[in-house]
Amino acid sequence: MSKRVTVSLPDDLGDALEKMPAGARSSYVAAALRDRMEHETRAAANDQMLREAGYVFTDEGLTRMRNRLRDHQAAREAAHAAEQRHAA
Repeated sequence: MSKRVTVSLPDDLGDALEKMPAGARSSYVAAALRDRMEHETRAAANDQMLREAGYVFTDEGLTRMRNRLRDHQAAREAAHAAEQRHAA
């Protein structure tokens, strides 16, 4: 069973979807939505498990960790770029 729905997308996503074969669009969007729903379910379960183990999440702590992860990723990307330049 399927249900027809209408959604609005940003131009870049709409353009990408329109480039796909018409028969593949629905299955692509369905798979993306299922993946997102599974991710959110796993994230909620992880959060619950950590809370039950005594971890407390604050907005400040989450922001601090996101910033640390962003900085770490930037450093990894810079090191990788340096390696690529050195190898060339």
